[in-house]
Amino acid sequence: MDWIDFRVSARASASLAGDSQVQQRQNSKSIRHVDLTDVQLASSETARGINRNIVLELIRANQPLSRADISRRSGLQRSTVSQIVEQLIGENWVREGAVASLARGRHPTLLGLNEDLMVIAVDIHPRQATVAMVDLNGRLLSRSLVPLTSSPAASTRLIIDHIQRIQHDFSGKSIEGIGISLPGRFDPGTQRMIFAPNLHWPEFDLQGTIEAETSLAVRMENAATACLLAELLFGRLNGIRDAVLVTVSEGIGTGVFANGQVITGSYGMAGEFGHVSLDPSGPLCAC
Repeated sequence: MDWIDFRVSARASASLAGDSQVQQRQNSKSIRHVDLTDVQLASSETARGINRNIVLELIRANQPLSRADISRRSGLQRSTVSQIVEQLIGENWVREGAVASLARGRHPTLLGLNEDLMVIAVDIHPRQATVAMVDLNGRLLSRSLVPLTSSPAASTRLIIDHIQRIQHDFSGKSIEGIGISLPGRFDPGTQRMIFAPNLHWPEFDLQGTIEAETSLAVRMENAATACLLAELLFGRLNGIRDAVLVTVSEGIGTGVFANGQVITGSYGMAGEFGHVSLDPSGPLCAC
């Protein structure tokens, strides 16, 4: 579900289009400098990816929607829309629903997200975790609380038990993967949790352990960044290119969105606001 990438790409495309119009008006006056060391050439595959994400987001935000409506809203050719929709249906992201009743003309088939496509969410806190099932529209379908201890192995075993229970309860659905929200940092390269002082867990292969037991792909993210991604997807941040989200629970964390990009920093350190020393002689942090 690369809707965040789509939104950034769509906004970038709109920005480039606006820049192009300005450039045409100012072409006789100046030439804008472009840093060629930080430029990637676009390809036909880039355009197809952007168009695909535009169609998917239009369906998500306005469902049920017909192919003709998508073409009108996006400005894409109807043949292009039909091709993309057929691909999304083949990949089970989208499915056809009711037939619209119109006063005249063809009766279009309406499209919506495939509500049988599910994702398991795991929100980990120092004393307990929440294991939940959500559909593509972000609707909460099931939720259970899991008590945690200072042992990562024992706590992970309890989380896996709840995940497997949900898998059994929703055996007729297609579960695409597991998303884990962490109160700390993980190494994006190794996908291993490396710094979670409030959990009091040593370094532990949380992702690998859960994947091995559930046979599902696992994606981990810092809790504040996960909240920011949720706001970008389901919130009201369209058109906003710079934002900071602050979470206050057992610790303080921030998710940073700058110039249309989520900022993670080296080893995920961007936004670790709770570990900034304010008083050198004050109480010690848990880290």
